[in-house]
Amino acid sequence: KTKALSPSLKARHDCITLECNAKKLNDIINIEFSTNKKYSTNNSINPIKMLSRIGKLQKSFIFSHLSKSTLEKLVFKMTKMKYAKNEIIVSENSSGNTFYLIAKGRVRVSKGGRFLRDLESGNCFGEIALLNKDTNRTATVIALDAKVVCYVLSKEDFDVIITDENTKAYLLRKISLQNDDVSLESLNVIKFLGKGKFGNVYLVHNNEN
Repeated sequence: KTKALSPSLKARHDCITLECNAKKLNDIINIEFSTNKKYSTNNSINPIKMLSRIGKLQKSFIFSHLSKSTLEKLVFKMTKMKYAKNEIIVSENSSGNTFYLIAKGRVRVSKGGRFLRDLESGNCFGEIALLNKDTNRTATVIALDAKVVCYVLSKEDFDVIITDENTKAYLLRKISLQNDDVSLESLNVIKFLGKGKFGNVYLVHNNEN
């Protein structure tokens, strides 16, 4: 959509700007909305926002190895959801089949009433729900800020795009590495690597895997 620029924008010293409209940008980055109707729930998505979402998925530990074309298809299927401060996004032990990519704001993850971590824009949660059937949520996630925005992907839409079982098995393996229950007692020290700013650094092996 056409949007007027702020009148406060002024050139400082020698200034050169490059201009490109949405159609030309779309042609340059090769995101062809008309040919992705099979995967798209909203083919009017802004190309800049499209690139931003793809970039966030590429930074995700789980999806970092997927091709750009696959990530495009996943992004097309995502729907935008907004949450108010302290609103519960997912509840521990509840059934769920959706994945969340945080676009704006922060969320808090807890398990059994115990704080685990805070996640901000660019992080994601709910990956297990995309790969396992009838899986209950392993943690509770609530919105920390007044306005939290997430892009949500359902398992149904994920399965339409990711059909290769080997790829799914690989993603499931990567998810299994994110184990919040690992304790120091379950780690065997292989060797000392060096001293960091806040302590010693060791290479260790987890007894479980």
